[in-house]
Amino acid sequence: MHGVREETLISFDLIDNLISHNRNSPVLEKYLYHQQEALWNKLFATFLGEEQSEALVEEHIEQGFIELKPQ
Repeated sequence: MHGVREETLISFDLIDNLISHNRNSPVLEKYLYHQQEALWNKLFATFLGEEQSEALVEEHIEQGFIELKPQ
């Protein structure tokens, strides 16, 4: 592109473009939050394994979060 001095990652995904275009929209902001939360949950379950992640959720359900500490 003319006038661009650095490389920019451009997504051709429709949802990504809608979110980028309407950054301050409360509806898309809420969608983005849930999208990021779902991605984190998937990564967490994949990393720990589904059985262990379910056990941690059951153990910490009243607390509302799982605190991860380095070993």
